[in-house]
Order: sequence, then structure tokens, then C-alpha cells
Amino acid sequence: LSLYPDRRILTRETMRMVLKPIVLTSVTTMAGFGSLAWSDLVPLRQMGIYVPLGIGYACFLSVFFLPALLTRIHLPAERPPEGDGLLSFFVSLRRRRGVIFAGVVLLLGIAVINLPQLKVVTDPLLYFKEDSAIRKTFRTVEDTFGGALVIIGEIPATCGLDTLRSADCAESVLDMERELERMPGVLSVRSLFDVVQTAHELQSGLLGYPESPGEVSLILDAMDDDDLASWYSADGIRLVARTSRLDSEDVEALLRFRDAHPELRTLNGTPVLYNEMNRLTVRSQVQSLALALALVFLMLAAGFKEPRAALFALVPIGLTIVAILAALVVTGYNLNMVTATLSAVTVGVGVDYAIHLISGIQYYRAQGLAMADAVDTALFSVSRPVLASAFGLCAGISVMFLSPLHIHSQVATVMWVAMTVSSLGALALIPLFYTIRHCS
Repeated sequence: LSLYPDRRILTRETMRMVLKPIVLTSVTTMAGFGSLAWSDLVPLRQMGIYVPLGIGYACFLSVFFLPALLTRIHLPAERPPEGDGLLSFFVSLRRRRGVIFAGVVLLLGIAVINLPQLKVVTDPLLYFKEDSAIRKTFRTVEDTFGGALVIIGEIPATCGLDTLRSADCAESVLDMERELERMPGVLSVRSLFDVVQTAHELQSGLLGYPESPGEVSLILDAMDDDDLASWYSADGIRLVARTSRLDSEDVEALLRFRDAHPELRTLNGTPVLYNEMNRLTVRSQVQSLALALALVFLMLAAGFKEPRAALFALVPIGLTIVAILAALVVTGYNLNMVTATLSAVTVGVGVDYAIHLISGIQYYRAQGLAMADAVDTALFSVSRPVLASAFGLCAGISVMFLSPLHIHSQVATVMWVAMTVSSLGALALIPLFYTIRHCS
């Protein structure tokens, strides 16, 4: 306002400076969310389709509606003081290369230590905190009844119930069941073979499975028809395993056990379902992450007309992704459906700060300033809005820490790490890259 008292000229010059970053940040954020459209999971695919539409509409309003509004409202004409401590810090930071390199090395060191411990977490109670009533009730059920979750398996039985009359087949299945009970997280395993053996032992006083097919038939005839029908199908006999505190590694071990034993056709249940959902999510997000990085690079290279500037913008994002993954290990959250999705989305969101700074540097270079002056002026112009945007978003999302849902705390943590590292990384690294490049 101090340079352009006329509102029309002010708006025109302001749009000349910020139009490119507004469009680029919108497009890259749309690309970050849009990469989810190729996910194997339908909810993520829908997010990848509809969220970019909302971002595009917000971009339209920012370009056409907001400038018209700004010409009608009062704005303060005072410039921030030149000696502003925060702005002076970032302007002088590019001259302290040792401090910047030390910060990057510290971040990478923490990541190197923690990333090998990163794992995919399978937890049916993922959304609830440890002290929530849901988890307390779940633990009470486990302690009282010896397991709150069950896994259902199927034993091949091409001959239907006649399979139960084969003592050799029964011994093989029962041995498999006892071996399954020794797997981590499995408390007990029961099938119709166990029912027949228990009835035989109670009636005869002899241990083991009945050798006589006729005795097996008598035991089956004595059972209630509905109860019996719940244990078998036309070509299989049901197996029920009670479990407790299964983690991802335990579920994977059970699936390997299933594949290694022909006596067990399948294993299904809530733990297996959550494990498969997490596996699909993480695999999809690795693909989405690579796709988002590629799309963002291409868009920035085209927008800046300089591939090197696009690479500069992606460096803080690379550090942000590493920082998020390390933070997931440190906090114990690890990878799940939500944290894996947010890690990919941050590519499109976190790159915004680098775009604003690079656009400012290019704008002031076009105004005839030397590289060092253009970098300092761009830092002075965009540092405050970048930090206000990043930490304003963090402050707003911090209310999620008060939510009773554990997943909201995870979302807030990931966003804090993402916004902090991406904004500070952009303000520290990009000026350094430009000054090093100019000096070379």
C-alpha cells in the first residue's frame, strides 16, 4: 500500500506477484490428493477424485473473488519493520551454512536410527485411545472370556461329514490344530474334530480320537442339527481360533502357517481383514507417493520453466517425508491406513511453501535485483505468510489432540511434523541452493 496507493494498481501488481504461486500451489495440492485416485481402496479413490475439485474451486475464488474483495476493504499501509527479529533470522540464515547442514544431518540421523523399526500396525481398535472405554471393555472381554476376537478357518472336507469318520484324517487335523495353538497370539483352536474327540473321551474314558466310524456317527447323530450345521459346509469343516493381542507380524505368521498346511484351506476374521486393509493401503500409498512426486515435479518444471527450481522445491518435501516416517516410529504410531495416506498427501500440501519462496525469488529477479538481493527480498516478503500459514494450520488442527479418538491425535501429529519441516526446510534450504548456484 505504501508503494501503490491506487487500489487497482495495487491489486494488479499483487496478482502479478502471487498469481503463479497461487495456481501452482493449487495444482500441486490437487496432484497430491489426486494421486489417491489410483488407490486400490475405494474410499481413498473417492477422496482422490472429489477433494481436488474442492481445491480447484478454492483456487478459482482466490484468483477472481478475493482480489475484487480486497479492493473494497481497509488494509494497513505500514510495512513490517526492517529489523523484525523473525525475518532477520531467515534472511541471515542462508549465510550460516553450518547451522543448516547440522540441522539436516540431525534430521537424517534420527531417521536412519528409527526407520528400520517402522512397521505396519494391525489394530482393530486403531481409532480409540488406550484409556478409552472401548479399549477397557475390549480388555475386560479378553480377560474374562479368553479372547475378544476370533479367526475362522476352514478344513477341506470334500466328503462332507464323512471326513470325520477317517481316524487318520482326524489325527492329521488335530495335530495341525495343536500346532496352530502354539502360534503367537492364538489362545485355543476348536473344530468339529475336537467336539467328536471330547465326546468320545467323556463317554469312553479313553484319550484320543475314536477309531470306529460307527462311534463317530453316533456322536454326530446325538448333536443338535442347527449346532452341527454351524460347523460344516458341503466341502469344508469350520475351525474357530480364539486370539488375543495379535499384531501385524502375528497375522502374517498365521497366513504363512495357512499356506504351509494343506489341512487348512483358509483363515479369515477381523485381524486378517485389518491386516489386509493396511497392506493394501501402504502399498497404494507407496505408488501414490511416487506418482505425486512425479506429478509435482512436472508441474513445477513447467510452471517455473526451470527444472532445477522444481528439484529445489522437492528437497524440503523429501526431508518432510523422512521426518514424518521417523516421527511415526518415535511416537509409536507406525504405519496404518491413516498415517500412510497423510504421508502421500503432504507432498502436495507441503510443497506450497517452497513454491511461494521460489516464485518470489523469480519475481524479484525479473524486477532487476541481483540474486542475493532477490533472495533476501523474497524472504522478507514471504517468510511471515509462510510461517503464519504453516503454524496457523498446525494450531487449528491441534484441537484434534483433545478428541477421544486416537486416530485424530495421529492426524494432528503428522500434520505438525509435515508443516513444520516443510515450511522451515523451504525457508532455510531454498535460499541456500540459489546462493550456492549463483556463486558457482
